[in-house]
Amino acid sequence: MSDHEHRPILFTSHSHHGLFAPLAAIASELDRRGVEGLWFGCTEDRKADVEALSPHGRIGFVPVGRYVPELQPANWSEETFQQLNSKSRVRGFATFMDQSLVGPYAAEFYQQSLNAIDQIKPALIVVDLGATWMFDAAMTRGVPFVINSPTMVSYLYPKPLAWSFPAAFSGLPLRMTTAQKLTNLLFALARIGVFLHPRRIKATWALVRERKELGIGNTAGLLPVYADKAAAIIGHSLFGIEYRFPGAPAHLEMVGPVMPPESAATPDPGIMSWIEAHDSVVYMGFGGMNRPTRAQIDALLGAARLLGDAHHVLWSLPKSQHHLLPDDVPSNVRIETWVPQVDVLAHPHVRVFMTHGGNGTHHGLYHGKPVLLMPHTWEARDGAVRFADSGAGLLLDDTRTPDPAEIESKLRRLLADGSLREKAMHWQRELRAAGGANAAADIVLHHR
Repeated sequence: MSDHEHRPILFTSHSHHGLFAPLAAIASELDRRGVEGLWFGCTEDRKADVEALSPHGRIGFVPVGRYVPELQPANWSEETFQQLNSKSRVRGFATFMDQSLVGPYAAEFYQQSLNAIDQIKPALIVVDLGATWMFDAAMTRGVPFVINSPTMVSYLYPKPLAWSFPAAFSGLPLRMTTAQKLTNLLFALARIGVFLHPRRIKATWALVRERKELGIGNTAGLLPVYADKAAAIIGHSLFGIEYRFPGAPAHLEMVGPVMPPESAATPDPGIMSWIEAHDSVVYMGFGGMNRPTRAQIDALLGAARLLGDAHHVLWSLPKSQHHLLPDDVPSNVRIETWVPQVDVLAHPHVRVFMTHGGNGTHHGLYHGKPVLLMPHTWEARDGAVRFADSGAGLLLDDTRTPDPAEIESKLRRLLADGSLREKAMHWQRELRAAGGANAAADIVLHHR
């Protein structure tokens, strides 16, 4: 093996599962190939998870920032989740921006990232979109980096005043009516207004001054600057699901969903035997930020009751929401606090995936399952309209107070409509051909 092949690769991720898991899948794929010099930087709460990635212990862990509970979506308050799920696009966007701000910890995370680079001396850094402090450190040290983007890659190239392309967090489709285009433009203007709030202006300028004093080149932390400086961008979807956007760069490579192989974990025997015992199963899983309200829970259970005994429902519902369940859960419903999603969706008895529109929605299409979309934040609504426009899914009209009859009607259509199933099978072929973790690993090695 040449010296070039021994040069370290440093992966860095935010500890949130939706960002950590895809990057971990790429590192695991390289480990499976016997690649040496692999390191994974994250906060201390992920140390055991990183050490478990390699059965041979070839992936080293390096701390990059300490665990900060308030930065984890699982720890956000119920009030915050309801604001994220607000009817108002502007309120949802403002709440998301406030919750995502790492200002008080930015200098600490940046310094830890510099320390990790100086310790490991990587030839390449692979960074998820949530760990921007490592982008800064990589640029400061002059180390090439690859952006790993599980979310919409169009977020990397936002248009300040969008008219014909849906603004980030707008929840609008690509093919807009004139009224929707006007809404889109007004929302883009309103987003600027969000940052002009005195409290946010003060916090933003303090952060910019601090970044300038630290010697960070991209003082405003603009995503397009990082994207343009990256050696490559790995997108976890395909155009046709994600909207093709103006100015998509040549170094953007769309590889489809990046996830571990189905054999990477032992499926839960109780859940899998239950699925095996029922011919038609709807799987409901709404992502790691799922906090359904009582109204949403009642609507989903009401829809399951309307489906009757011919169809069964498996629901992954956080333990924190179980107190909202009624005493009379329908007999055709099984509720779990955790579900091995990839294994469940691979089972032929699972016919439809009902979900929120996040990156995990690709898991359903990867296994040829049409999707019913009930997004719970404006970010998820951006994804939901894309999956609906892919031809393989349907979107609920009202996701905050859904109608059980509408849910039942659309589930029945997804269960019976051959054209929707054919489109899901089309995307199954396309997503598998894109390569996923295997293709992403090839990209990383190419830029090592």
